[in-house]
Amino acid sequence: MRILLGLFLMLAIAGCAGRQSASLKSQESVAAQVNYSGGSGESIEDAVRITGVDNQSAGLDAEYAYIVQQHGLRNKEWRVANQSVVQEKGKMYELIEIELIPTKAQRIYYFDVTAFPWKKK
Repeated sequence: MRILLGLFLMLAIAGCAGRQSASLKSQESVAAQVNYSGGSGESIEDAVRITGVDNQSAGLDAEYAYIVQQHGLRNKEWRVANQSVVQEKGKMYELIEIELIPTKAQRIYYFDVTAFPWKKK
């Protein structure tokens, strides 16, 4: 019984690691194709502009890849606390609020996603 339980736990851990690795590879490949410009993302006025994505999944991966560059691995060093889209002065912004896991500190990143094809009116 212990052998079966041990085998099950090993397979479960390997599956989780595989999904994390696939997600990280996806974010790395997206980060190589996209262009980040604008500001640091600390406010709407200083939003990070993302261009070079052609679908919604790639856009979200690019946003997360930017945060990974700032804080390390998702769900290890930080996690998404909230996410929303707002429109202001004719532009679209994605707000991603994260929690830094070690300190429980909150941080909001603002991304100008106006150039994303699916965000157009």
